[in-house]
Amino acid sequence: MQKPLTPLARTSRGFTLMEMMLVIAIAALILGFGVPNLRSFILNARMTASANDILMAVHTARSEAIKRQRRTVVCLTKTPEADDPDCDGDGSEGWAVFVDEDDDGVADSGEPIVLRHSALHPSLSIEVLPADHNSYIAFEPNGFAIPISGQTPFNLALLCDNRGNRAIAGDDYSAARALVVSATGRPQVTRSVTEIEDLGGC
Repeated sequence: MQKPLTPLARTSRGFTLMEMMLVIAIAALILGFGVPNLRSFILNARMTASANDILMAVHTARSEAIKRQRRTVVCLTKTPEADDPDCDGDGSEGWAVFVDEDDDGVADSGEPIVLRHSALHPSLSIEVLPADHNSYIAFEPNGFAIPISGQTPFNLALLCDNRGNRAIAGDDYSAARALVVSATGRPQVTRSVTEIEDLGGC
């Protein structure tokens, strides 16, 4: 004589083929909407973080110059982790901020390195202007940016990825960023499509 089914046995049926197909279709639909949004989120977060990092470097150099009453330099360098980094980079390899105690514009042995930043993510590009810059910006104790020995400091950095200077939220909210250092040494980041286009675009 067959035993009656227990409550557990009655409820432990498998999925039907139709149920499985429905679950797969819903999952595919969710992924179809979610993956592009996730990619945009990652790109935006990476761009914002990098723009904030270079903004922080300039802010740090300016505030350290005022606090220490010594010239302080943001140095674009190919070797940001070196003991005495050379200002020989284009920004993509990284940068360092050092206190220029002898006012020669060079990170000499013993001069404090107050900030280092490694290379940008490969998906990002940076254009530092003016084109004939000498890979640095220096701040005097009064907070003003000044040239060193007739060289040309940078005062603008354009950060871009493969989206270029394209509006991604509203009519004037760009995927790119631009760091602008004013004549008085104050840095700010803009993501206005119009302003970035006027500054040179991506």
